[in-house]
Amino acid sequence: MRQFIVLLLVTCGISVSSYSQGASSVEYQSGTSLEVNGSAQYQAGALTGSGTFMGGSNIIIGGNPLPVELVSFTAISAKTGVTLNWKTATEVNNYGFDVERKSNADWAKVGFVEGHGTTNAPQSYSYSDNFASGKIVYRLKQIDRDGKFEYSKEVEVAAVAAPAVFSLSQNYPNPFNPTTNISFTVPSTGRATLKILNILGQEVATLFNGEAQAGIVNQVQFNASGCASGMYFSRLEQNGKTQMTKMSLLK
Repeated sequence: MRQFIVLLLVTCGISVSSYSQGASSVEYQSGTSLEVNGSAQYQAGALTGSGTFMGGSNIIIGGNPLPVELVSFTAISAKTGVTLNWKTATEVNNYGFDVERKSNADWAKVGFVEGHGTTNAPQSYSYSDNFASGKIVYRLKQIDRDGKFEYSKEVEVAAVAAPAVFSLSQNYPNPFNPTTNISFTVPSTGRATLKILNILGQEVATLFNGEAQAGIVNQVQFNASGCASGMYFSRLEQNGKTQMTKMSLLK
């Protein structure tokens, strides 16, 4: 959608507002100074003239805007899974990226990273897949705001399996407000629970209650927007074993 554009005729001291959805042309006399306020986006089939353009808007010359230009896409294996990094040179109407992972012959969406809309400045993105193990193939599905999409090239990486131990990591960030991430590993695949307790030992939330996979880093998020500031505890249980960590909520 083309946004409302405000043009200030600086030399004349006149403020003119213009809005157009169709084809049009605007002509100004020699010596006119124009300033575009805000971050409006506008497009022109041709732009001629001399002088200085001021403002932070996006200008598109020609009938077809440049697409999202992906300049790099890499996958790095780490102890906690796989980290994907990618960069764009320019973006036009970029809604965001679906992160897809190939398991056997099937592709599945594992996450989404929001785009920067329209910008001619380089942008960097990152996504961590903590449920990765073995040889894995990834790709990005870049989605425009109008629903159109395009796939990136595929990247392959050999993910290092997480240690098969019973372990509950310290939440990050800590202190936190209002959300924090908690990760854990288990020695064998099986039922496990991860709960949040307050300082009195009362259960505040159940973050995980199901089958936990061995060989991967299981990660959950705690949203404490409805809780008061203070000390809380995360408690992991599986097969009679228990681990706890202390967390601090500061509002």
